[in-house]
Amino acid sequence: MKTRNEFKSYLIIWALVVVVFHILIFLFCHEMIGDRLTTDTVVFKDGTTGIKEVLKPEFLIALYSYIFVILAFIGQLICTKIFLSQESLQKTLYHYPIFNLSLRGLVLTIIFATVFLVSCIMGKPINPYVALICFLLTLIFIVFTCVSSKTAANMVSAKDENIALKTQYMKLLKGEAESLSNRVKDAKNRELVKAVFDEIRFSDPLSIPDLMNIEQDMITKFENIKANVDGEYDKLKAACEDFSSSLKDRNSKLKALKK
Repeated sequence: MKTRNEFKSYLIIWALVVVVFHILIFLFCHEMIGDRLTTDTVVFKDGTTGIKEVLKPEFLIALYSYIFVILAFIGQLICTKIFLSQESLQKTLYHYPIFNLSLRGLVLTIIFATVFLVSCIMGKPINPYVALICFLLTLIFIVFTCVSSKTAANMVSAKDENIALKTQYMKLLKGEAESLSNRVKDAKNRELVKAVFDEIRFSDPLSIPDLMNIEQDMITKFENIKANVDGEYDKLKAACEDFSSSLKDRNSKLKALKK
């Protein structure tokens, strides 16, 4: 399925970005990582003092901010997986922009990660609260945009399903007329039925409740055509003209109602 291929493509891009991000951290921030410990004086219960190693405040700030950067990356991946998962090919096609929206969200996360990386290189890691806000903003962006896209896609899909239902009658009638014209043995009779088929084929396929009566009448008249298809030419011609008259009337009313 196309959706799975899209997610695999996104996953490859996402994984490459995360790997490169960590490579850059170890290349440019190795001193901060290696020199992450400092000594601190500890007072025990008996009043004696001692020294223990603790993490430097700068490293702790960087660590907390790093966690939010990673959460932003993971949030991007989860949201993309959820919103690209569709139950039909039609909805997949309508949701194609979600793939692009996910990439935009990933770019936003990359900018966030870049700011974090630069701040660590400069020795002044961004405040964890700022990192939290950035994380929430990136997550809100991808969720909001993808939900908006999915909602619009569902509305379009529902409209298409409604139209498909409304055009079902004419499609069935066209198929039956085509099949009937192929079964007629007499050449002259076949021309009459073929003409009826062409009229149906070039008619507006949309069917609305206001046309119910006339379309019911058309069904009866089409049955009359079927009954005379292998009979006398004049009777078949009269049946076809009667049906054609109703079809033209139906098309005229539909055109007027759609204005």
